[in-house]
Parts: sequence; structure tokens; C-alpha cells
Amino acid sequence: MEGNDKKGVRFVVFTDVQYGDKEDTERKRFKSVLSTFQGTVRALEKMESEHIDFTIQLGDIVEGNDTIDKTREDMMKVNPLLSSISSNSRPHYNVLGNHCLNLPRSEIVTLLNIQSPKHPAAYYTMEYGDWSFVVLDHLWISVMKIPDERDLGQQDRALMAEAILEKIPLETHPFAQRWNGAIGEEQQAWFKAQLDDSHRRGRRVGVFSHIPILESAASDRHLAWDHKAVLKLLDEYNHVEFYMAGHCHRGGYALRNGVHHITIEGMLESSAAVEASYSVVNLSPETIRIEGVGGCSSYSFSVCT
Repeated sequence: MEGNDKKGVRFVVFTDVQYGDKEDTERKRFKSVLSTFQGTVRALEKMESEHIDFTIQLGDIVEGNDTIDKTREDMMKVNPLLSSISSNSRPHYNVLGNHCLNLPRSEIVTLLNIQSPKHPAAYYTMEYGDWSFVVLDHLWISVMKIPDERDLGQQDRALMAEAILEKIPLETHPFAQRWNGAIGEEQQAWFKAQLDDSHRRGRRVGVFSHIPILESAASDRHLAWDHKAVLKLLDEYNHVEFYMAGHCHRGGYALRNGVHHITIEGMLESSAAVEASYSVVNLSPETIRIEGVGGCSSYSFSVCT
């Protein structure tokens, strides 16, 4: 997936809508978040004349309801809005989240139009300007196993997930939550190949995933099971500028070894007064500037390479 050849790149990101046709709680607006999502789509429509290279949603578009059929109904309510964001001049991309897997993996990957080199995985790359963007599927190794006849490796990966959790007991590893996951060895090898290729071609890299990998940018509970391995891989390179995720609804930011770790605030827990919730990210050769809207944080910092 390739974009224009400008040096500057501009995109819009939002995450964790988690719509569900169920009663709101004090903190989570499962049902009423739909109005904020609709407002976000309207805001993006008004930006049609502006220079935006692409939009991206970082996972958990739905919450997951009492049954698969009810979750499917919830998805059918938000998917037309999600699909309407894309245009000929401004593609839209999606990241797979843990709540997305309350539907069969192959079904949700198809609905989200995720084009991966290994269906029904949800990892892929795109290029804009001088930037290469890598989207990771941090639920590829997961205990989530809604029956899926088209996902032939599902049971094997679920066994891998259980084996990982046996080695990291929750009592001493707060991130060993069953709603986290890992990319696995095969995807990690693919990720390394993308980093090698982009480094050889002199490109900067931004990484997107649903699950954070740095505690100081999220929480000790909202981390990928293999966060240490992914951080170790990033340490081998000097051209990765940022790692952007959702999952931890409060958001967060930290700088580690030249990589900006940015966690975007979840729309689900935005205030009822918020009409839209998203971030506009501006990448220039010298700076990364993030303009938060509707409870999302704003940042500005220098690129590290």
C-alpha cells in the first residue's frame, strides 16, 4: 500500500470505540459512544478538503455482546460509518483489537477490509512520503477463539497462548491478562524483515498496534505478552520514530531509546459532552506534532533520527 511522495505526512487516528447495544456504565459509554463516533465521522467529512493522507482506527471498534449474533448486529451498526471514512483521496486503515475477536477472526478481518500477506492475520504495511508504516497484529497469538472454520491455525495458536500464560503467572506479571496477546515468532520475523528493508532504503518507520509495549506509556496491565521481545527488536534499529497503540483507554506517552511510545485515548471513555474524539498527526522531517480533539492529548516532539 503506497501513498504520495511528499516528505511530510498527515493522518488522523482514533481508537477503542467499543460500541455495544448494552447499558452504559459510570465509566464506559457502550451505547452512547455511538453519537461520539458519528460526530467523529462528520468531523472527518468536513476535513475532506484538507490534506490528510490517511485515517486509521487502532482496534476495538465493537465491545462484544452477549452472543455472536448480537455482536454481529453491533458491528453492522458501526461498520457503515467506518466504511464511509475512506475515500479515493484518503484511504482508511484498521487495526485488530481484542474486543474485535468476539466475532470470528476471518469474519472481522474481512469486514474491516484488512489486507494482510497471511489471511486471516491482520498485519501489513503501507508507505507515504518518506515513511514506512507497519501495522502489527498483537492478537495473532490469543486465547480468543470464537469458532472459525476458515482460520485453520486457530486452535494451535490458542494452545501457544495458553503455554505463554503458564510461564507468566498473573500474580507476578500484571500484563498476563487474557485480553492481551502476542505477535508470535513468525510475525516477529516478518516485522524484522520490514525493519531491515526500510532501513536499507533510508526510510523512517512508524508502528501501529492495538496493544502497547511500554508500561510508562500505558499501564502494567495493558501490555503485550511479548512486549520485552518487541522492545528488544526495536532497540536494534535507529530509524523507528514511534509506536502508537490504543487498548489503555486513559492514553499515555513515554520516550524510550529514541522511540516515541504514544497511546491514544479510547473513545469509549470520553466524556458524554465530547462530540468527536480523534487525533491529527503531522509528521515532518524534523517533528512529530499531534493535535488531540475531544479529550485526546496533544504532543509535539522532535524526530530522533
